[in-house]
Amino acid sequence: MLTKLKDYGIIDYIYAKTSPIKINKNEYQTFKKEIINQNLNPKEAYICFLPWRTTINEAKKLGLIPKTTKTIVYQGPVGIVNKNPHQTKQLLKQIEIDIKFEIKSNKLKEFNILCYSIGTYMGFHIANKFSAKKLIAVVPGSKVGETIWDGIATQKIKNQSIKEGFLTPQIYDKILNPTNPIENISNLPENIEIYIGTHDKFIKPKHSQDLINAIEKIRTPKIIKYQSRGHVLSLAKFGKENNL
Repeated sequence: MLTKLKDYGIIDYIYAKTSPIKINKNEYQTFKKEIINQNLNPKEAYICFLPWRTTINEAKKLGLIPKTTKTIVYQGPVGIVNKNPHQTKQLLKQIEIDIKFEIKSNKLKEFNILCYSIGTYMGFHIANKFSAKKLIAVVPGSKVGETIWDGIATQKIKNQSIKEGFLTPQIYDKILNPTNPIENISNLPENIEIYIGTHDKFIKPKHSQDLINAIEKIRTPKIIKYQSRGHVLSLAKFGKENNL
């Protein structure tokens, strides 16, 4: 039922005000990983990066994780959305090291990337660095700092960041350079799908469009726009229709 609604981002506002924000300290600095469908289609394996504060079990219920292929799923770390961009960069490096190990130990010569929301920060970096076969990005942003400053769910992080001395999104994103999605497009695969909500209040559509515009200069991505839907309903719709 939710996937048929045109909420114009209203549910984003509700979710931002009512969703739990208590975070286990261990979850803040570390990620969880689960390998699903270990023996299915190893040549079509996916590496999946979940949305912010979304558990693997929740993602399964929402349909965000592929059911027909081997998938390495990464949950968190929650602190990837961080008041300190240096910490964000360090947490990305942890994931990069782990994936490098997975690629070598599992002999994943070919793999796809499926990433959501803040997970697209990791997804673009990994797809670009390790030559993914396919990239699917759902509600991505071009730069982390910009999305933190403009998103209704990240205003607390923004205010904390300003207190830490990172006064503008430009300062924040300069520190993240060259890890932001828009800086990781030169080695992306030809096969790219991008899904955005036209009324997203968490990652504003203008930031998604900046990323799309940059990619379209060198690739021809497939763009799917969920009309009149916000961030939450865009994720729900993709999960409902996901046939991977």
